[in-house]
Amino acid sequence: QGLAFGWPSSSVWSDEGGLVVGGHGMSEDSALRYLALLNRLWDGLEFRRDRTTTQSFVVQGRRLTCSLMMQELVLARLMAARGGAARGIGFLARFLLAWPMSTMGMRRYRDADLSAPELAAFDQRMHELLDLPLPTDGPALTLHPETLFLSQLARRQWIAFHDDVEQELGRNGAYGDVCDFAAKAAEKAARIAAVLHVFGHGPCGEIQADALLAGAQIAAWHLHEARRIMAACERPQPLSDADLLL
Repeated sequence: QGLAFGWPSSSVWSDEGGLVVGGHGMSEDSALRYLALLNRLWDGLEFRRDRTTTQSFVVQGRRLTCSLMMQELVLARLMAARGGAARGIGFLARFLLAWPMSTMGMRRYRDADLSAPELAAFDQRMHELLDLPLPTDGPALTLHPETLFLSQLARRQWIAFHDDVEQELGRNGAYGDVCDFAAKAAEKAARIAAVLHVFGHGPCGEIQADALLAGAQIAAWHLHEARRIMAACERPQPLSDADLLL
């Protein structure tokens, strides 16, 4: 409800994903509804909540980002919730999954240079983007951002990436076991390319081939991460126990 009437962008952001996975929204009664709502927000679709005892509302022209860090145990609980609904309805497939190798034992102290020119340039650019006026309409602050288009070369590259992934979605394909993630890889590539374009050139103009290529490479990397993570999470318990013993 706060997203419907307040600031038009929000986030679910936590370095303890267990607080979200174990929260009220993920209870047995509301988990499926909560995940479906997040799906609609990722797609940028309208969400309408009709109530009889309190005010009804419509979530429209809003943006939501979600970033969660969690332990393997918490991810397993998320995947098991409501009979595997998190993956079954495409919720997990909308994320860019990553499971980096632990650096414990190698984290020696290093002095940080907070005045490094690269960091100063990044901070300045972020401030410039944050100072831009929001493209909103009316008192409801409905967002109407500029539509970004791909250049002709970028579009050809996007189609090639889309088709390369698509042909591996079959049961025996390279992405057959993560077809839900792979089916969204091309859209993720375009979204990432748009972010890179906005950072470099602002929220207008055409997305060029270099940004699209970078977006496709990042999306492909996360797709391979998803395949690795899903395989690790779905391994039979005896194999996991044997690895731990070894």
